[in-house]
Amino acid sequence: HVSMVFFCALKNIKGVVQDMVHVFMHLTDLAAAMMDLWSVVKVDLTIADLIRPMEGYGPHCGTAVDFGCILASADAVALDATACRMVGLDVGKVDYFRAAMERGMGNIDQSRIEIRGNAIEEVYKPIYLPYLEGFSAWPEYEFFTENACSTCQGLIAYTMVRMQALGIYERNAGAQIVIGRKKEIPEGLKPGKDLILVGDCLRPLKKKIEEAGGECVFSIGCPPLETFPYWALRDRVDQPRPEMAADEELRERERRKTEEENEFFVEWLRMRQGVEG
Repeated sequence: HVSMVFFCALKNIKGVVQDMVHVFMHLTDLAAAMMDLWSVVKVDLTIADLIRPMEGYGPHCGTAVDFGCILASADAVALDATACRMVGLDVGKVDYFRAAMERGMGNIDQSRIEIRGNAIEEVYKPIYLPYLEGFSAWPEYEFFTENACSTCQGLIAYTMVRMQALGIYERNAGAQIVIGRKKEIPEGLKPGKDLILVGDCLRPLKKKIEEAGGECVFSIGCPPLETFPYWALRDRVDQPRPEMAADEELRERERRKTEEENEFFVEWLRMRQGVEG
């Protein structure tokens, strides 16, 4: 999942809230907001369909993979942790497990999780996890990633590949992209419209840059919605744009355009990976 690295039972709880609440959760601390929901929405049994789960650039642009499993548990945290281990993902790379442990919710300790049915080793099948590959694949851009969470790292990886697919990667080359909390202005940072700050933890850095007489493009959220960093690079304006909240026609136009881009992106990925639809 581009906003969370991985999603299964714990992330799906967002389906119980209205659309605007869904957006607001992204504009605060999404992992903590998910645990807020789990603290009030009581779930007796969680069932996860891993028959054909999504890999790659989900949730909108991923591809299905044959896996052939179904999981069920009274502990959704343990279920998600087990699903991660089944697909070869280190639970330490998924931020919402930290939020769950801070609340004392569920269990991720493999030695304390009883597995009935097939063992993890019997069904183990690594899936394509492009968010964890690092930034050396995009040398035309400069990245400042110290202290960045895996969520924002994945979001930027998704944004880079999306720009490549949609043909705007080269025209934005040279941009500096900053993620992760920064106490001071990093050495080598060049204020201007080519400087993109992503995530709420960079609000203090934005303020310092502006107080020093500089400017930047800022994408809010923790994490931002999947489209925000892409729009920030494409349009060189802060995201979300204030007019988006007031102009329903503009929102609908952008939504339709994004859906069309998503369809093209998925086909581009399938061709690149040699995956049949």
